[in-house]
Amino acid sequence: MGFITRSTVAQTFLDRIRSTPDWVGFRYKPRLEGGTLGAWQEVTFGEFHERSRRISMGLMELGIKPGDRVAILANT
Repeated sequence: MGFITRSTVAQTFLDRIRSTPDWVGFRYKPRLEGGTLGAWQEVTFGEFHERSRRISMGLMELGIKPGDRVAILANT
């Protein structure tokens, strides 16, 4: 039996990305025009990391700093 290490959610997520970047991280159905749902789409941990990185870089370009609070509006 292994031991439990204390880690943040962010660190656990980054560890998962590094160890299994090609694994499917989540699946979703995009909303199409008219409100219907499209076919299931898969996003790997690596793809999700890249999308997150681009969002964070864009926020930093706008002057957002670590510790600042940011609201994100998403169409779900």
